Amino acid sequence: MKKDKFYFSHDYNARNDLKIQALLHQYSAAGYGVYWCIVEMLHEEAEHKIPAKPFTYLAIAKQMNEDAKQVEAIVKAMVTD
Repeated sequence: MKKDKFYFSHDYNARNDLKIQALLHQYSAAGYGVYWCIVEMLHEEAEHKIPAKPFTYLAIAKQMNEDAKQVEAIVKAMVTD
């Protein structure tokens, strides 16, 4: 029987990755928080996908107490940069 896990391992020094450092520089801790929120959401999804739709940005914004437009800008920067 498979045991459900409510955690996943990740590098403790992820903040030192150059792409993460650029994200931190451009969006401060909000960008880092949105990044990890999305990583957690992807881990929870069976197919490890979430839609890039306005309702997704709104849901993340609500969870992170951020502005949905800011979340959308962060996500688009992560995808394109």
